[in-house]
Amino acid sequence: MLDELDLGGITDLEARRIIGVLLNAIEALTAENQVLRAENQRLRDEVNRLKGEQGAPTILPSKRAAADHASERERRAERPARPRVAKRSLLHIDRTEEREVEPALLPPDAERKGYAEFVVQDVVLRTDTVLFRCAHWYAASTGRSYQAPLPEGYRGQGHDGPGLKALALQLYYQGQMSEPKIREVLHSVGIVISAATLATLLIVQPVFAAEYEDIARAGLASSSAQHIDETSTRVDGEEEHCPILCAFLYTLYRTTPRKDRQAVLDVLRLGAPRVYQLNRDAWAFLAEHRLPVAILTALGQLPQSVDLDADTFGRCWRSLCPGWVPSSGSRSSTRRRSGPTGYNRTGQWWRS
Repeated sequence: MLDELDLGGITDLEARRIIGVLLNAIEALTAENQVLRAENQRLRDEVNRLKGEQGAPTILPSKRAAADHASERERRAERPARPRVAKRSLLHIDRTEEREVEPALLPPDAERKGYAEFVVQDVVLRTDTVLFRCAHWYAASTGRSYQAPLPEGYRGQGHDGPGLKALALQLYYQGQMSEPKIREVLHSVGIVISAATLATLLIVQPVFAAEYEDIARAGLASSSAQHIDETSTRVDGEEEHCPILCAFLYTLYRTTPRKDRQAVLDVLRLGAPRVYQLNRDAWAFLAEHRLPVAILTALGQLPQSVDLDADTFGRCWRSLCPGWVPSSGSRSSTRRRSGPTGYNRTGQWWRS
C-alpha cells in the first residue's frame, strides 16, 4: 500500500513534507520492532533450552520462485497431470453379491442387459472366539492318552489366536499406538485381554528373535564394511547402552549393559559365546604393544591356535598369572586391567 503512495500528488508542500517525515519514522520504527521481536524470540528460546524444553523451530522459506501468472488458467496449466492408476486392478474381491430389481417395478417390455458392477471397500473388525473340542482317547493297554491336536497356527500359542496377535503387533509397531489404546480397541470389539497378557504378547516373540538373527547374519555378510554407533537407553530404570550396527541394506539394534570393546565384539558376533585363540596374528599384535616378558612367557604356555571358551581361557590365565591384578595410576595399569589381547575367529581383535 505504501509503495503505491505518490507524495507528488499532494499540492500542499508543508503537508507533503510532514507526511514524508511520518513515513520515514514509521519505516524506522517498523525495522526496529522487527529487530526487537527477533531478539525477544531468541531470549525466549534460550530460556526454554535452559529449562530443558525446545525453542521455536526454524522454518526456511520456500526456494521455488513465484511465477508471474497472467491468469488463473495459466496457473492451472502448469501443474503436471498425475498418472491415473485404475484402483480396481489393485483390489482383491473378497465376495460378490448380486442385487436384483423388484419384478413389480419392471415394465412388461423390460429386457435384462447384464449387471452394472460397483465395488465397495469395507473392513470388518469382529471377534472370532473358537471353542476347540479335541477328541480325547485313553488306551488301557498302553496306559496313554491320545488327544486330537489343535490346528496349525494355534499350537503352543496360548489362548490368543494368530489374528489377534497380528493385529496387536501391527497397531503397536506400525500404528505407533500405546498399549492402553490397543486394549481399548480390542475391548470395543469384545476381546477380553489383560494388560500383562498384552505386554507379553508384544514383547515375547520367539519367531521374531529367530528372524532377527537371520537378518543380522545376512546383513553382516552383505558388505565388507560395517558401521557401528552407540546411544544410551534405559532398561527397567537402569542406564544401559544400545549399539547400532548398520550397512547399506540393514540396521541392527541391540541392548548391552556395558560400553566397551568386548560389548562391541559381542554385537559383531551376534551374542555368540566368546572364543579366544592365540595364533600368529595375535602374537604379532602383542609384539607391537611390548608387553612384559613375564606376560609373554605365560601366554606361551597356553594352547596355541586352539579355540578356547571364556571360562577355559580365564582359568588358564589365572593359573599362569595369579599375581597379575588390577592397579591404578600408570598407563601400564590399564594394560593390566585389560589383560592380554588376541585375535578371535571372526577376524576382530579382542582384549579380555
